[in-house]
Formats: sequence, C-alpha cells, structure tokens
Amino acid sequence: MHLAHLGVLITAIGIAVTTSESIEKDVALAIGETVTIADYQFTMTDIYETQGANFDGITADMQVKNSKNKNDNFHLFPEKRTYRIYIKPFVRFIWLGAVLMALAVVLAVIGRRKPNK
Repeated sequence: MHLAHLGVLITAIGIAVTTSESIEKDVALAIGETVTIADYQFTMTDIYETQGANFDGITADMQVKNSKNKNDNFHLFPEKRTYRIYIKPFVRFIWLGAVLMALAVVLAVIGRRKPNK
C-alpha cells in the first residue's frame, strides 16, 4: 500500500516539475535555418517525403547541438503524416469463417475419438 502512495507522490512531483520547467516554441524553419531554445540549437538540414503502408508523410531531418556539451549532438526526424483510411465492413466474415473452420476441425477430432472398452 505504501508503494502505491509513493508512486502517486512521484507522479505528482513529475507532473508539477515538468509543467513548470518546460520550454515550448513554435517556429517555421527552412532548410539550413537554425533556432536556439535554451541550450540547444536546432538546424533543419533536410526535408523529404515518406510513404508507409497506410500514410504519406513529410519528414524533416533536424540536427540538434547542445551548446554546453559539444559531445551531445544528435538528429531528430519529426514527421507530419496524412493517413489513408480503409473501410472494409465484411472483413469480419473472413475472421468468422476462420473461427468456424477451426471449430469444425476440433469437433471432427473429438468426434473420431472412440471410447476405450
């Protein structure tokens, strides 16, 4: 019981600190432009189109540099996606058919068993 209360306390502290210490900034960058937020420099190095099984997207390559720690450099790849939505109302029949076939196999195996005399 004490562990659950400790978990609630740590969660509340995390929410409070995260909310008060967050920095958020909306910016529009072109390729090669840089914005500085806190100790980090964000540079958009590339933009390219991506495609997935059910979406089209635009992905940016963002280089991130920490001004206080020169070894803390990395890349982020934020995406904006547009999803294709499929409506296939009779797919349930495929699953129902598979379940009925599996049930038939189980019943056939059980029906072939003869009691030992």
